[in-house]
Amino acid sequence: MAKQKKRNFKIEPNELTPVTIGQFENRKKSSLGIFVVLSIFILTVIFLPQISDYVNSYLNKGGVTLPGVSGLNPKPINPPDDEEDYSDKFYPLDINLKIEREDITMSNFVISTLNNVISYRVTNNKTEEIVLTDLNYYLELYNKDYTLLERVKIKGDKIAPNGTENYSVDVTNEVAQALMNFVLVKKTERDYNPINLQNDTEGNGALVCTRSHEVVTYKFKDNLLKELTSEVKYESTDAGYVDKQTEYRNLANQYNIRSGVTSTYLDTPTSFSITTQVDLNNASRAYIFNADTFVIDTEPKVVNFEMESQGFTCN
Repeated sequence: MAKQKKRNFKIEPNELTPVTIGQFENRKKSSLGIFVVLSIFILTVIFLPQISDYVNSYLNKGGVTLPGVSGLNPKPINPPDDEEDYSDKFYPLDINLKIEREDITMSNFVISTLNNVISYRVTNNKTEEIVLTDLNYYLELYNKDYTLLERVKIKGDKIAPNGTENYSVDVTNEVAQALMNFVLVKKTERDYNPINLQNDTEGNGALVCTRSHEVVTYKFKDNLLKELTSEVKYESTDAGYVDKQTEYRNLANQYNIRSGVTSTYLDTPTSFSITTQVDLNNASRAYIFNADTFVIDTEPKVVNFEMESQGFTCN
């Protein structure tokens, strides 16, 4: 708006005499300018959605994308989930049960209450080889009231493209008797509860995991896994003693061939025992009897969670 000019007048000292001290000019011109500005503002507000769509469309033609914007209603950008959450998807125990995922399919479930074993088949749905243990699948076992009984890690070695392998896992008699429902989920380290080791002044700590006939001691330095010791012992009075003696002696011989692994077999008239030491600086990940060796520098919470999901109790 143009600045209005003012004309000043000299004030005379005469009493009661009207004096003009100034005057405004171009009142009509000023009113017209205010009307024009208000009109533009009102029209802009009314047609703002159309203007926004037009500008956005124009920018998109030039290769610029304004995601989530449409008129006056911008939409939040939600990244898609990497994987569907199956934590609440229950599968009733059935002879024809089949649990399908993008990478694997589990089928042929059989529960033996005589031997307390769950048997199942895993099919690789991919056109490339997979290592079953690395997929980090867990089979959660529930009773008829949907109470969690146990969590079992689905572990195994390589499965060829479109190949099929059979597996089994030991459970307690209580679980075998009560099992009625399955849940198949993937877990990540974010899902593992942290644990605190009782480290000494030099940062050395240990986690001891036990199950029937087996004790595994995982040794950490500054809360990073460095080595482990496995101890297995059977008494001559244990069921299947002779078969276990032969099987475990052969396994000890196989472990001794591996780099970074030393396995010592000791036989007595009433028992046999095997002590196996694994230096993870030189050994690759493997299983020593029923225990996962993991890889060097694994955190305690990972060892604890995954070993307890394989039938061990850790503390």
